[in-house]
Amino acid sequence: MPPKQGLPGWAIGLIVGVSALLILLLGAGIWGINALGRTLNDAMPERQLPTPESPAYPEPKRPGHDASEHTDGLASQAATDSEYIVSTTEKYRTARSDGTITQLVPGGDTVDPDYITAFLYVLTDLRSAVRFTPATPDNAAQLREYAEQTAEYERRFLAGEDLDVDITITRDDGSVFESDGKYRTKTP
Repeated sequence: MPPKQGLPGWAIGLIVGVSALLILLLGAGIWGINALGRTLNDAMPERQLPTPESPAYPEPKRPGHDASEHTDGLASQAATDSEYIVSTTEKYRTARSDGTITQLVPGGDTVDPDYITAFLYVLTDLRSAVRFTPATPDNAAQLREYAEQTAEYERRFLAGEDLDVDITITRDDGSVFESDGKYRTKTP
């Protein structure tokens, strides 16, 4: 009879038994840690995560100050500023389309058309920025800045002042429009 190879039966049984015992101990340990965690979690007071509505460190209450009024005011201001930028841009685009824009600027028909085009491009750029900046309280400061820029460009345009901009636009047909935003008149 050839000699037996491998482990005797009792050794294999011992390995299987010890492995099963280790798996049971590991499972019991995980269950125990989980039960302990649940017990501790139930014993602790529940704490909410901070949100914009309930921040971790809220502003102290001031007499006569209601935070919701402040937020509503910012939202209203943001909407007003957005509408102002859009309507101002549309007003001058319409004036260009109907040919009345030269009546709005000093020098009238002798004003360099590139000055008018530069003005419209600047307004269009600000209007495009408004499309990506929703009128929310969080964006109120940015929209206020855009509205102030719009008002300043409009003031300069109506006064016939330099716009203080450098514009380079590649049009759909591949042509390039460039302007330094300076007020000029053309000779008839």
